[in-house]
Amino acid sequence: KDPFDERIRDISNIITCLYRFSIATQNPAPTDRLQKCSSIDVSAYEFFDIQHVSEKFPSLGKHSYLIKRLGRANTRRRQLLEYHQRHHEKIAGYHDEAAPTEYYPSEDVSDHRQSLETPGFNVADSAAEPNLYAKTDLKLSRTSFSSSINGSDRPRVPAPPNEMQAFNGIPFLCPYCFSIITIANREAWKHVYKDLRPYVCTFPDCQRSDHLFTTRHEWFNHERQIHRREWFCSPCQQLFPHATIFRHHIKTIHMESAGQNQLDIVVERAERAFTSAQTCRLCEETDIPARVIENHIGRHMRQVALFVLPC
Repeated sequence: KDPFDERIRDISNIITCLYRFSIATQNPAPTDRLQKCSSIDVSAYEFFDIQHVSEKFPSLGKHSYLIKRLGRANTRRRQLLEYHQRHHEKIAGYHDEAAPTEYYPSEDVSDHRQSLETPGFNVADSAAEPNLYAKTDLKLSRTSFSSSINGSDRPRVPAPPNEMQAFNGIPFLCPYCFSIITIANREAWKHVYKDLRPYVCTFPDCQRSDHLFTTRHEWFNHERQIHRREWFCSPCQQLFPHATIFRHHIKTIHMESAGQNQLDIVVERAERAFTSAQTCRLCEETDIPARVIENHIGRHMRQVALFVLPC
């Protein structure tokens, strides 16, 4: 191999690694981001975010708390995305005219070495993005994803910058969290959902009602452990959706003379995570098998979260 080619590849790789390292060392922890972004004023979006959820899920009218919760969650996501961009601009000394184009040493080298196997690391397309939430134009974030508007089953994540290069494993700057990432295929681009934190608890009066869950497993494990519970009566082979109903059943049918402590023990031992069919609060579909409900509701919430991404 040509020694000159080898050195160019080495330089490109070293600069790429240094750039990724500099971003990684200056990114705050995820918990810090949520705390710091709370001071960013995006309250002008709240009305539109709540209205979008209401229009997307008309049957949610009787669950007004969930309409507001999902809408306000999107407003918080706008805060988080805006914080990512401001943080990136701060640490990068950002301004349009200084955005780098190529990490080749010079134009002459890139022109001369057309056969170079490893392309230069290009961050221009994503680094030069305009402010996602300019206060003068609310329409910027009113995305036109068909999945979010017409309720299609599969949420559509927008393509990454330089799609062909990105899916070939070339590092690029994520336009949402402004971290340098690599993805091997379209499936790996679900990284976007990690940035959006698309899941919230769907039950009323939850102590974590404002929490944005990053993964579907984290969110549904919360609901399964705290809310989606049932009580099984072994003698009757019956399921009860509420502890109070089950307690009344035990007291009146099986243990009329039982004391409070005995009843408490029976109720505690009979409790378990749900196994019965469920109803989706968002679309009102009924009799959804327990093994399917997690993905069903999760898909709805991913659709809602995608609404905050710019067109």
